[in-house]
Amino acid sequence: MINGYFIFVLVTVVGFFLLDVCSRMLNLSALKPELPAEFADVFDAEEYSKSQDYTREGTRFGLIEDTYSLVIFLAFWWLGGFGWLDALVRSYVPDNEIIQGLLLMASLYVGSMLVGLPFELYDTFVIEEKFGFNKTTLATFIMDKLKGIMLAVILGGPILALVLYLFQQFGPNAWLYGWIAVSGFSLLMMYLAPTYIMPLFNKFKPLEDGEL
Repeated sequence: MINGYFIFVLVTVVGFFLLDVCSRMLNLSALKPELPAEFADVFDAEEYSKSQDYTREGTRFGLIEDTYSLVIFLAFWWLGGFGWLDALVRSYVPDNEIIQGLLLMASLYVGSMLVGLPFELYDTFVIEEKFGFNKTTLATFIMDKLKGIMLAVILGGPILALVLYLFQQFGPNAWLYGWIAVSGFSLLMMYLAPTYIMPLFNKFKPLEDGEL
C-alpha cells in the first residue's frame, strides 16, 4: 500500500541515486587525458593519462553496479520481499524479537553481499588487474570475506542486539538511548579499527623519511 512513508523512502532513495549519478557524470566530463602544464614537473604524463583511464573505467562500472543494486532493492521492496523475509524469520523464532531482528538483518546482510559479489570480483580481478593495482589472490579475497563476516557477527551483532533491546524496553525514548549507544560504539571503533581491525586486511608500515 502506497502511503506517505512509502513515497518519502522512494523519493529519498531515488533522489540520492540521481544526485550521485549527476556528480559522477560531472567528474567524468572534467577528466582530460593531457597533463596540465603547471604539473609537468610533478607528474609523469603517461602515468597521468593512465590514472584518468582508471578513474573513467571505475566510475562507469560503479554507475552500472549502483543502478543494478537500486533495481534489485526496489524490486525486492515492491514485491513484498521484506515482509516475506520477516514472516519467514518469525516462523522459525516466534517468541524472541531480538533474535528475530538479528536473523532478519543477517539475512539482508548475506543477501546484499551475494548481490554485490560478482561486481566486487570483476572490480578486483578485472579492472584493478588491468591497471596493475591488484595484489589480491582468490584465496586472499575469500579470506577477507570470511573475516568481514566474522567481524560483522562479533562486533555488529552485539550492538544491533543492544539497539533492539533498547527499543523493546524504552518505547518513544529508545531513539535517544540507541543514538548514545551507536555513537559510543562509533567512537570506540575509531580507536579499534586502525589498531586491531584494519591490519587484518592490509599490511601497514611507517612511511620512510625522504622527499614527498
